[in-house]
Formats: sequence, structure tokens, C-alpha cells
Amino acid sequence: MNRLAYLLSLICILAFSSCEEDKVYYHTAAKADFTIGENMYELGQTAVFKDASIPDEGSRIVAWLWEFGDAKKSVSTEQNPTFVYPSDGTFTIKLTVTDDNGLSATAKKDLTILDPAKAINVMWQKEMGGPIESTVSPALSADGKTVYMITDQTSTGAFDVKLYAYDTENGTQKWAFDVTANMNELNPGGGASMVYASPAVGPNGDVYIVVRDLKPATA
Repeated sequence: MNRLAYLLSLICILAFSSCEEDKVYYHTAAKADFTIGENMYELGQTAVFKDASIPDEGSRIVAWLWEFGDAKKSVSTEQNPTFVYPSDGTFTIKLTVTDDNGLSATAKKDLTILDPAKAINVMWQKEMGGPIESTVSPALSADGKTVYMITDQTSTGAFDVKLYAYDTENGTQKWAFDVTANMNELNPGGGASMVYASPAVGPNGDVYIVVRDLKPATA
């Protein structure tokens, strides 16, 4: 009887010991993530990348592989690399991180590289009828078909204000208005000096400009 009780006790102890030894621990891969210094860069600028990955509890990230998405398939194994793109366009950056358990995770983001030379499209250029010394900007008609511009001096530096209208599509001059001559007619001996306000275009297409007369009006 005692021998049987001892045998049963031994089996129970072994059973409990077996359960203790069967515990299994699981690790999951890190959460891969990264940031880019700017939303976009110009061609020739240095793009900055920063790892923002989060490892699983009890693990640590030990390896980084960056793929920059350019034609040469450039890569980096630094944690926080920089890269200068040799061409413009939109590129997909891929980061793969690996932890000390050999588990890997990947994150992807797009980055746009702009070429400043392509960002400005010159539709046409026009030689104005005189120098522009005033701090005024062109004005655009409501329909977008006409741009109004002012010149205010002759080649010798004398005040000679003119208002020009150009076709926005091809730069053809539509008309020119001699502001100085018209002011002289209204106030003989007078004339327009520098213009300090840009032209304004009314809803009916009328163009308004503000100029200062060189001669006070007579009563």
C-alpha cells in the first residue's frame, strides 16, 4: 500500500514538473517606421531619413536596410542615413529593420524631388517699352486672358508712365496707354511720376491705376 502511494505521488510530481517546463515565449517583429526631413526636396539637396521603428518588448533592432528607389538601386545600412538624389521625380523609400531574434519588418514612403529648372515654365517673354522702377506687380484680367503691366521711365531716367496690355497666351501687345501724356492734357505742364500701386481690374474689365502728378493742379 505504501509503495502504491509513493508511485502515485511521483507521477503527480512529474506531471506538474512537465507543465512548468512546457511554457513557450513568443516574439513578434518590430514595427518599422521612419520620418523624412522634408515633404519634398530640390534636386541637389540632401534628403534626411530618420529611423522611427519600435522593437517588440524584450527585443532590440540590430540591422537597418534602406532602399532609396533610384535607378541605381542605392542602399544604406545606417540607422539614420542621408542621400542626394541624382534626378528629379517621385521615389519610393523602403526601410527593412531586423531585430536580435532575426525577425524583420518593412515600411515604405514616397518622396518627391523637384528640379527648379523645370518648375518654372516660361510661356513667353516681352521687352517692355521702358525701365520699370516702381514697386508694382502685373494685374490679371478676370478671364485670365490679359495681363496689365506698367513702365514708368525712359532710358534717360525721365518719368514716362505707360500702361500695357498683353495677351497671356502668347505675349502679343493688345494696346498701350500713355499715362504721362494724358495727365499732361488734363493738367498742362504736369505729368505722371513713379507709380506705387499695382493696376486694379474691375469686374467689367476697367483698369484702374493710381499715379502722382508732377505739377499741382491749378484752381
